[in-house]
Amino acid sequence: MVDWLWLILLAALGIGWLLGRHSVSHKLFQQKNGLSTGYVEGLNYLLNEQPDRAIDVLVSMVEVDSEAVETHLALGTLFRNQGEVERAIRIHQNLIARPTLSKSQRMQALMNLGLDYKQAGINDRAVVLFEQLALETGSHRDNALENLLEIYQYEKEWLKAIDVARKASLKGSAKQNQLIGHFYAELAEQAITTNDLRGAAKMLRHAKGLTRHSARYLLLQFKLAQLRGKYKSALRWLEEIISHCPEFRTHILDDLEACYGELGLESLFLARLKDMAADSRSGLHLVCRIADIVQAQQGKEAALALLEEHADRFSAPLLSAKILTLINLGDPLAGGHQVAELADELVVGLASASIENRCNHCGFEAKERHWCCPGCGAWDSLDYQEAS
Repeated sequence: MVDWLWLILLAALGIGWLLGRHSVSHKLFQQKNGLSTGYVEGLNYLLNEQPDRAIDVLVSMVEVDSEAVETHLALGTLFRNQGEVERAIRIHQNLIARPTLSKSQRMQALMNLGLDYKQAGINDRAVVLFEQLALETGSHRDNALENLLEIYQYEKEWLKAIDVARKASLKGSAKQNQLIGHFYAELAEQAITTNDLRGAAKMLRHAKGLTRHSARYLLLQFKLAQLRGKYKSALRWLEEIISHCPEFRTHILDDLEACYGELGLESLFLARLKDMAADSRSGLHLVCRIADIVQAQQGKEAALALLEEHADRFSAPLLSAKILTLINLGDPLAGGHQVAELADELVVGLASASIENRCNHCGFEAKERHWCCPGCGAWDSLDYQEAS
């Protein structure tokens, strides 16, 4: 019963508005009486929770007076918002069939019907309507393009999404460049998946001027160079990531080591890591990872020296746990190895907790990296910057 209160309220408001509007003419007074009777009948059906019969009455009234159109549009929207999409579709389809609608009313009815189809998952029908509205001017065009963009992203129709994004009102803006850059990146990833490296390179050339220093673009360029066996080029792309996207340094350590190995530059790898550790933009998680590599190649004393060198930059509990790990590693005293393992688990857990994985638009939390938030669909909204 409560679900229909808004519908009843809106219908009641419609009665009051229409009665007041038509009170100046005897002829319209007669229409008013018929109109109010129809609305009362519709309200009775709503009160008795018979929405389909109410729709029959309310829809038939469009033929009586076109002023009722706005009320019907609002009712259809309320049906859709309450999840009653089939009923919303029925109302809006009936409105569109009326030859007496003004152009603005018809455009609004088409928009509402497109939204009905979209919510119902009937995207092919929604696309037809939104494409028609996209040929118009003003707010209907902008809304239609926005909805087309959402549908094409959902269906991973990236070329169509690019075309729509170029037409949208955000044309020439940084947001447009960001979106289109991601769409080209999606196409590049698809090409890499099918081993179409030439196609991937083509997509990345399109993305270059849009997102030249974005982490995703640089990572894909690295991946492409790596797959082609061009390790010097791959290393250059990793250095670009280190320079422009410091929050991704932890994620590329293994790839960085592999590139140095393929180029026979293992002796330079540790020196590069220590330079990275000294960079103020490197977080504790990265420095701890570097300490592990130093310990494996040069021993725990070298690793401890590295941590102590940068001790003043980080949270005491995190750093202390990592130092405890190294001190107890290989200790001949009974239980020393177990202490080291427990301390290492502690530092990994604390360091991981210090990495932001929350969407700054909707608050969605993620354990893995996402370019597009699974919660709200915003691009580049999940912040992976490590807390020191």
